[in-house]
Amino acid sequence: MADALHLPFEFDDNDGLGPWDVMLSEGAIRDIRKLKSSTVINAVVKKLGQISSGAWDKRGLRRISSLHTTNPVYEIVINNDGLKILWQVDCDFSTRSHTITQLVKIWAISADDEIIKKTLDSLAILHLVYTAEHNRLCVVRQAINGIISPCIIEGNDRTKSVTDIPYGSPISGENLLEVHKMLVTNKFVPLSKSLFKSLITGGAEFTFQVSKTEYEIIQNRTSTIIIGRSGTGKTTCIVFRLVSSCLPDYPSNLDNEKSPRKNQIFITLSSNLCLRVKNYFKRLKDSVELAGRELSESQFAEFIKKKEDGIDVITNDTKHKDEDIPKSFRQLTGDHFPLFMTYDTFAQMLQATYGIDFQESITGLELEEDDDEFCRGSSFTRKSKAAWVHHVDFKLFQKKYWPHFSTHELDCWMVFSEISVIKGTNPEGVFLSREDYRNISTKKYPAFRYNRDSVYDLFEQYEKIKTRFHDYDSIDRTIAVLRRAKMEQLGCFPVHELYIDECQDNSIVDFALILKLFHRAESVFVAGDIAQCIAQGSSFRFQDISALLYQWEIDRREEHREPYNVAKPKQFELNINYRSHDGILQLASSIIDLIWHFFPDSIDRLPRERGEVGGPLPHFFSGFQETPFILSIFSNKEGEENKIEFGAEQVILVRNEIVKRKLEKLVGDRGIIMTIFESKGMEFNDVLLYNFFTDSPAGLKWRLILAAFDNSAKGIPAYVHEKHYILSSELKHLYVAITRARQRIWICDANADKSKPMQEYWERLGLINRVQQMDKIDLQVLARQSDDIEWNRKGDEFFEQKKFVQAAFCYEKGKNKKGQKLANAHNLWQEARELARTSINDSNEDTVRERFKSAADAFNKCDKPTEEASCYEDFEMFKEAGDVYARNNMNCLAANRYYQANMWDEAGNHFEKANKYIRAADAYENSRNYYAIFEMTRKHKADLDKKTLNGFIARVYKHYRHKETDTAEKALAIITTVDERINFLKEYIPEDLLDFYIREKLFHRAAEHQYASGKLKEASDYFIKAENDNDNIEALHCILHLCSINVLRETMTDNASSNTRQELSNLLGKTKFIIALESPSSKTSPHWANLLEQVRLYSAYLDQDLSKIYDCIQFFKARENCATEFCAISMWLIIPHDNIQAEYWRTRLQFLLRLYSLAIDFTNSVTQRKDCTIFEDVFAVSKPKDRPLKRQILCQNLLVDRLHAKQNETLGDWRIYRKNDIDRAIAQSLVNYVYELIGRAGDKGSEISITGPYICYKSYLNPDRETHRVKPGQSVLEERLKLSYSQYTVTRRLRDLRKLDRVTYNYELLDEQQTRWPYYPKWWAERLAKLHVRLQSPQTGYPMVIQKIVDGQPDYIRKDIIDLVYDKWLWRKHEFKINDFASMLKYVFLYQQLRKKGDFDKFHLEMSKRKPPVSGNPPIGFVRYEDELITVGKLLSLVFLDLEHDEGILAIRHAKTFTRYAIDNADKVNLIMPDSLEDLVSLDHLMSLVELTAALLFASKPEYCDFYTTLGYLVNCYKKFNVNVLFPFQYTEQESVDEYYKEFEDLIDQAQRLLHRLFDMVQRYWPLISLPKITQVILRSIRLLALIAINESNLRGKVFDCFKHLSEHPHSVRYKDYLNERNVERLAHILCDDLNKTSSDSLVIVHYGTGYPSRHNNRGLNVIMLTYKTPEQFHSSLERIANGKQPVATCDQCLSHRRECTALANP
Repeated sequence: MADALHLPFEFDDNDGLGPWDVMLSEGAIRDIRKLKSSTVINAVVKKLGQISSGAWDKRGLRRISSLHTTNPVYEIVINNDGLKILWQVDCDFSTRSHTITQLVKIWAISADDEIIKKTLDSLAILHLVYTAEHNRLCVVRQAINGIISPCIIEGNDRTKSVTDIPYGSPISGENLLEVHKMLVTNKFVPLSKSLFKSLITGGAEFTFQVSKTEYEIIQNRTSTIIIGRSGTGKTTCIVFRLVSSCLPDYPSNLDNEKSPRKNQIFITLSSNLCLRVKNYFKRLKDSVELAGRELSESQFAEFIKKKEDGIDVITNDTKHKDEDIPKSFRQLTGDHFPLFMTYDTFAQMLQATYGIDFQESITGLELEEDDDEFCRGSSFTRKSKAAWVHHVDFKLFQKKYWPHFSTHELDCWMVFSEISVIKGTNPEGVFLSREDYRNISTKKYPAFRYNRDSVYDLFEQYEKIKTRFHDYDSIDRTIAVLRRAKMEQLGCFPVHELYIDECQDNSIVDFALILKLFHRAESVFVAGDIAQCIAQGSSFRFQDISALLYQWEIDRREEHREPYNVAKPKQFELNINYRSHDGILQLASSIIDLIWHFFPDSIDRLPRERGEVGGPLPHFFSGFQETPFILSIFSNKEGEENKIEFGAEQVILVRNEIVKRKLEKLVGDRGIIMTIFESKGMEFNDVLLYNFFTDSPAGLKWRLILAAFDNSAKGIPAYVHEKHYILSSELKHLYVAITRARQRIWICDANADKSKPMQEYWERLGLINRVQQMDKIDLQVLARQSDDIEWNRKGDEFFEQKKFVQAAFCYEKGKNKKGQKLANAHNLWQEARELARTSINDSNEDTVRERFKSAADAFNKCDKPTEEASCYEDFEMFKEAGDVYARNNMNCLAANRYYQANMWDEAGNHFEKANKYIRAADAYENSRNYYAIFEMTRKHKADLDKKTLNGFIARVYKHYRHKETDTAEKALAIITTVDERINFLKEYIPEDLLDFYIREKLFHRAAEHQYASGKLKEASDYFIKAENDNDNIEALHCILHLCSINVLRETMTDNASSNTRQELSNLLGKTKFIIALESPSSKTSPHWANLLEQVRLYSAYLDQDLSKIYDCIQFFKARENCATEFCAISMWLIIPHDNIQAEYWRTRLQFLLRLYSLAIDFTNSVTQRKDCTIFEDVFAVSKPKDRPLKRQILCQNLLVDRLHAKQNETLGDWRIYRKNDIDRAIAQSLVNYVYELIGRAGDKGSEISITGPYICYKSYLNPDRETHRVKPGQSVLEERLKLSYSQYTVTRRLRDLRKLDRVTYNYELLDEQQTRWPYYPKWWAERLAKLHVRLQSPQTGYPMVIQKIVDGQPDYIRKDIIDLVYDKWLWRKHEFKINDFASMLKYVFLYQQLRKKGDFDKFHLEMSKRKPPVSGNPPIGFVRYEDELITVGKLLSLVFLDLEHDEGILAIRHAKTFTRYAIDNADKVNLIMPDSLEDLVSLDHLMSLVELTAALLFASKPEYCDFYTTLGYLVNCYKKFNVNVLFPFQYTEQESVDEYYKEFEDLIDQAQRLLHRLFDMVQRYWPLISLPKITQVILRSIRLLALIAINESNLRGKVFDCFKHLSEHPHSVRYKDYLNERNVERLAHILCDDLNKTSSDSLVIVHYGTGYPSRHNNRGLNVIMLTYKTPEQFHSSLERIANGKQPVATCDQCLSHRRECTALANP
């Protein structure tokens, strides 16, 4: 077993021993301890080593005793003093080979012949008990070369057994008890060097030989369940497993602090068991440590003397106190492990860990007000919070609750157990509902099968009353902790292994809590006693524990993502009892058989328990009368002969207290008498069970027992659950009584009818010896008198069990007066507690008090001050408790009790004596005795640390400083230096610190003190008094900080007031004084210059001087002082300005964008959790000293209002917040502030003329006082358009700020009064779109200027406008209108101005998706084009797509087709409608399309370009598109020229038809229409015709004919200059002059640089010639012309060849 655990004292390969295991009996161990000579000890060790070697004959080790022949016992004589070793070969389990093998047992090592003889006699009897087979195996030998080796025994591990010895044989009865002692209770320890070393040096406990099953348990590393009765070795397995795991590398790791060590916890409900296990482990560990010591010869000799065993009578406090265990699991360290604790201690630690007061453990329903005295309880129990008062155990339930329940036909103990079923069965910590309780298994829980509703009623009543009393039971406490544990991890030191002993004492929910807390433990060891589970009437079953452990393994593997190889916990059953003999065990097992028979599922079914050796059969006395029988055995009269007296290990068990008191009168002090309930947890050698059946509430129901043999016999009742379930409880009580005995049991019962069924049952099984006559009773057998040592030992046992009456009885018998007095005192204390906690009113309060006093007096006589004081504490008599502690110089405890009694001076005095000076000062202060604090401080100054000393001085000083005594000065005089006094005043009396600074003329520190309190104005005064340049700067900082707060509130809240202005004026007045004080050398620093500029800024703001503020803005911007720049801009913006001009408005918009930029950077930093402090200066935020995550602002700061809901600290006028809260508040303020400024700018911008509705016009008054609007000049229009774009850029930020609003959790932007502002971005975008529509034609705008401004805008702004108008103009009412040509034209020409190349597909795609009806005439908006019926709008989209792809000719054809359709259907396609006559923008844009077509046609002539055109045409047509059409092509077909002219003729026809339409409109709708607008469209058409006539001589006749027809129209008089002219030269002059009048357009000659001069001369006109050879030259020249500059002349080198003009081929 490579990974096997090793017991510390088992065989070690390093010992050098032979093949034989040598086992030392308890007698041999005692003998070795008595050896005094190192020579003798070494001789013994040597002989034992020789025995182990197997060379027995060679060493002469087999001298056979003459008394033993079947199984020889050998003697070895050590020396001349007669020292002998008695040994023999036996067969048993060996941990060395892990098999059943032959081994050597050492029975004695002694020179005392009497001991040798007694040992040999006992062995003679022992060998008679062995089976013949076992004796044969012991004598089998195998030898090689004279060395005998042990034989391995095949088969069962049980090689020795109990023979069927008839009663009365020489080895039956009493003789078997001696055999049991030698064979069973004797502990054999393997021989090893470690054992001898530890034994000689004082080792007290050693790991001994265990059985094969026990060794498997110890070796098992997974979770384990061990089941067995008391005495079967469960606890031994746990301790050995614990010690082998704790000390795995013994002894090498004892001194190695770095060696891995497992943290282990042992938990049990019994405090006595916990203490015994802890002490046992400690003794084992001490023995191991002794074995690991390195000792010299002299040191070894020093340990030779053996300490004799003595009687350790309990004379001190016997309460099990876990003094070395912390109160909380979170205080555990590695040094506390292994940890041994009771479940109560475990629960208390959990309560402390999770901070649960035990009152929180109370569960249940609230009880309504009740006048019943019982429901109110006594005043003591109501006010007491002691756990012993409110913890409900069975005793309190029985005495306090049960008498007040309405039903008494039920058994109290069974009801209490059943309540545990209801409360503690569910591992989740949830009570069973009434329905769940009704439905639980009746086989598993057989009690109350037919009256569960009655039990549940009692449970509910119990819970209600318990709540009223503030009582709680153990399950309440567990559930309270379990609920907390589900929400919060324990967080303690890691625990690797858990050991839980006597697990049957706990409920399932207790285990659920333990497993929940220690879910990371490697393994859990659980041991329990199925028999004790029966004894308690519990519902506990090991099957439930196994299932719970298995689920725990699954859950924690899921949680930790471990592999899923989950095995069920391994279960071991120990059924061999080492404590009782087989006669008693078989009797007890027969009772378990009955429970299994009648109540099969109420307990786990396990193999029967058995013993190694039999013993005396139990005696059943029947047919005796009660009193005569007892008097015949015992006598309370002196001098009577043949009367017996029971010893310390004998007891009389009775059913109840009544019988006990009656029997005590008859027996007197001749025996211990206990009830069965009292005897739980105790064991005796002999038990007399008295009248168990006679006093049984089951009565004649015991006859059912006979049904176990024959259910059909006469007189045997049939089993009926509701009638016979009481037998379940009675059989458990009987089991408890039987299993109290280790050696003998006598059953005495007077009622033959009740006892006969069980008597007959046992007789049939041959388990009892029935006695019916008195003369058959051997009184000497009954009498087992004990000496004083035995009585005192039993008294100690009773004392540990807190059975103080019985302990006092035993001490009295043992003549231990001190122990008797102490036990009586504890009994008085116990009785006082029981009386106090069961009191239901105040009627017996005086009695309870006297009981506690009596107990305290008893402890006083025992010289037990702690217990004496505890009695007073229990009843809250704190003064008396304090007096007890004070008398015994227990000063700290005395002080605490006096403190609880409000005896402050006494408490302070004793705290002072205990060196608890802080507590003493608190007590003195409570009594207002400050002089005592002063005296204590003066007296113990050297013993006090600095902090405590200063604290005491502060208390005294504060009390006396305003009184007419010098005590305050005396106290302060203890502090010597100025710095120490300053530090003292800072920490304790800061309110006196300023006066101290002033007295000491420490003005700089006074200023810092005032600044730290937020008194900046006062701080500046003290800085000035310090008369230092640096202090002057600090003073100026303070003033500017206050100025910033005043101006900030005014600028950001519009809360201007005369008080604010006056305050600002006063502050600025003080700055003049400070500036005058500054030395000349300091005034040259940049920092000083920055401060002076801030002063000028505030002065300018006070004077409302925009110009000076503007200069300050530029100053701070140049120095990248963003914070002050922001403040300056805010001041500039808030100052009102009546006459708003373009320059002012442009500056205002720029400042708004700058504010937005600064604010958005900071806000993004806040949302992204980046560190940004720029706006801390803006909002007058400063950093507290040494607190980087905090920020402070003055109370008058506007941020305070925004931070009202945030947690803050107050330090004078400072308010201190978390930096994150300050940053968020600043971000919110900034967003609101900038949002409001931009929103108001949107309001104002929509009203003023420079960006308002009349941006395209300039107003003037004519002589008739009528307002007329005329077109503004180019510079004015440029300025206004720029402002409009700036206005949109600013208002667009409203949308961005709305998004930030969600990020900064600022909902103020959603106020109703500001709901119009979110729509401003769209409003201004649409406004810009309309402006571009109005400024489309050269006659209404300046294309060059417009294009320049548009090119300067970012893409996102142009995209905003395009996307908006697409949705608003084309998609109206969620429908795309294909016959709305007006909207289409507006959109495409707006797109032409704003968009870049390659982004027109959206409109084209929409036009292409539209399909006409399948049959009938094409609807309006559709046209047949190239044999396909398409939307007319698609043709319009193709015009611009063709231009983008350099398809000029296609663009011309598509444009002409669209124009023709539009003119023909003008009244059907929303071009000429009555509601659109006012503006006629659609006709204006249709004219623009005709002009675009003409511009393309001029350039498409089949020869090099040389033509007149207007600058507007060039800009609109060629600025955005390819110019390849302007470059000549080689044409070979003459008809191309003809085609060119034909296209122009069609264009002329379209223009003529359009003009006729326009004139007809004037005729039809006059005076409804806008005359200037329609005149403008007509004029544009006539100009186009004139331009065609000037360029193309072949077309002049057609143009002039058109003029002639138009001149005949009555409204053509306005255009007579054009229409009546037939001379081309004069027509050119007319056109040129007309264009120059508007200052928005001009004639341009476009000439391709072929080397030949243009065919057009200037004709005396002011005409610019644009000559080019490359596209780059064309664009460059066009750009210069558009900007009012002369184009760069092209190279005069001409091409040497002439191009032949060829006609354009049709595409």
